[in-house]
Amino acid sequence: MKSPSLAAAPLVADWLDLTEPDKVIVRTGKVELGQGILTALAQVASTSLGVDPACVTVVSGVTGVTPNEGYTAGSLSVPHSATALEAACDTCVSRFREHIAKRHGVNPGEIDLAAGRFTGPGIPDAATLWSVAADIGLDFEVADNAAKPPQNSQPPSLPRTDLPQKIAGGGMIQDIAVENMLHARVLHPPCLGARVDTSSLSEKDRSDIVVEGSFVAVVGDDLLSATRKAERLAARLEWTGGTEITQSMLNAETLRDLPHKVIEHGEEPPEAQGLEEVVAVYRRPYLMHASIGCVTALARWNNGDELHVISQSQGPYQLRDALAVLFGLNPASVSVTHAPGAGCYGHNGADDVAADAALVARHFPGRTVRVSWSRGEEFASSPLASAADAIISAKVGADGRPVSMTLDIASATHARRPGTAPAGTLLGELHRSEAQSLPEPIEVPEMHGWGGLRNAISPYAIASQNARLRLVDPPGLRTSAMRGLGTHINVLTIESFIDELASRAGADPLDYRLSILEDARARDVLVRVAETAAWAERPEAGTGDGWGIAYSRYKNRAAYVAMVAHVTVEETVRLNKVWCCADSGRIINMDGLRNQIEGGIIQSASWALFEEVRLTDEGTLPQHWDDYPIMRFPDIPEIHLDIVDTPDPVPLGAGEVSVGPTTAAISNAVAHALGVRLRTLPFSREKIMTALLEA
Repeated sequence: MKSPSLAAAPLVADWLDLTEPDKVIVRTGKVELGQGILTALAQVASTSLGVDPACVTVVSGVTGVTPNEGYTAGSLSVPHSATALEAACDTCVSRFREHIAKRHGVNPGEIDLAAGRFTGPGIPDAATLWSVAADIGLDFEVADNAAKPPQNSQPPSLPRTDLPQKIAGGGMIQDIAVENMLHARVLHPPCLGARVDTSSLSEKDRSDIVVEGSFVAVVGDDLLSATRKAERLAARLEWTGGTEITQSMLNAETLRDLPHKVIEHGEEPPEAQGLEEVVAVYRRPYLMHASIGCVTALARWNNGDELHVISQSQGPYQLRDALAVLFGLNPASVSVTHAPGAGCYGHNGADDVAADAALVARHFPGRTVRVSWSRGEEFASSPLASAADAIISAKVGADGRPVSMTLDIASATHARRPGTAPAGTLLGELHRSEAQSLPEPIEVPEMHGWGGLRNAISPYAIASQNARLRLVDPPGLRTSAMRGLGTHINVLTIESFIDELASRAGADPLDYRLSILEDARARDVLVRVAETAAWAERPEAGTGDGWGIAYSRYKNRAAYVAMVAHVTVEETVRLNKVWCCADSGRIINMDGLRNQIEGGIIQSASWALFEEVRLTDEGTLPQHWDDYPIMRFPDIPEIHLDIVDTPDPVPLGAGEVSVGPTTAAISNAVAHALGVRLRTLPFSREKIMTALLEA
């Protein structure tokens, strides 16, 4: 079966360029977000083509040049892009061998390839990848990717190709500087639909100000001067109208009071007489991306109708198309080139700041305009991850095991990226048009793993399972994709509930899971992580020393992950250690795989213990780190990661697989420590005290 990435790029020439001797240029639509994908792709090309990694250059995320592989998201870069590139390389080598064999009258099986040179009986020294490419080109279709043989050992990891430059203080979008560059600061409205009156501004004031509707930006020759001008102007502007955000709007329990549409998944539970129903409610708050560095973009207009953008977007082609709609251009007149930025965990402000730069640059044709958001702008203007209110229920048999299970989730959308609606997905577009509302929310289709319904069906052998999403549209709040989408709340809910059912049945949480879990690979990661963590030796519940276990298979079709968390609960929760066992199928780059899983553990732990969007005392969304605390270095637990050396020839992906089971394991560990269960994130001091008082 071909990789989906090959649908839009079916030719070897779409992926490889061998025009320059001793150099291999790889093209990919996937982009570097700190996850190391470009290193993994360089390793694939080096191994498949038999060349030194130093020969390989990866060109990434350039519209019109690299393949359109959609968003770099969903833990799909290795499963889709790496397998597509590998198939392209294998097809290239196979076709080249056939060409050489035919020319020199030998059997293709007698021809070897090493260091880019073909050798064999009667094969001249001049037969190289590059010489054959010059003879026959690369304009032939990538063949079906034959299944790889089981791996006997983990391949060595190619060191990260992007780190040396970054460690030396470069390599980021913020480091790009061009001659005669302008800097701009955007003055964002305080809320969606707010309008500004600029009629009092003098002609002198307007000389370095861009105003289109409620889109207002200040321009300067350097960042400092633009910032100071923006501060002075902000003090003079008054905004009126719009949708005011209140604290009650940010409370997860209010989601069920909003208008919604219902999306069903699974099957309706049958009528079951004589069975007890068990119900629990779990909630998570709105979350922010909280990247350490702020989003940046550069834009330049040439000839009035050609737009060139440099962006840290996860979807260069999708951003290109949205910009074309915004300015009424043919997409061919817009080019987007990706440049690395701070860590990106979904739909943050990267696309929005690119639109800001393009809107300003249109007023200064021929000059490059650079726009960066401040920390306050990043917090207040980037899309949020939706809060969620999840009601889970089960009909339980006499043996204590669930006969049916239903998960009812109230959530805003996880999909407002460019490409999810014909228009209105860019913040600058909304401000310019003074829009009072957002595009209609959507649910991510099942073929892409769902959004709010992602992992809403449990992995356990339960006769009947049903999930119901109440998709709401909170007024004035722009929500979109965050790492894992609905997986985080859904796995937290299911795995915490499984612990509750185990306690009700008087069973060990591990044994209870194994009694209703049929998948052999799932059982294996659970047993392995329990053995590694010495699960059987954990103390009694209610001592303040807590141990929790959880399991998930991301999207119910990707990597298998089991987790054990050890916490100490006094006035606050201290996460001491996390044990994780993951089976992610075939491994391309072990170092990158481990980094992704460990990074997901740390971010999920931060969500579990610290993060929550609340209004400040001034009634605004968070403006700085004191308003929105995240996990800091002293809080990071010891992590023990066990990667299964599986014979599975298929890579399953790893970028988002650990976020669900991490928070679930912490939840179960906190309940074990306290003897009382907390059901609302984050597990803060206030929530601990409330739970103990109500117990």
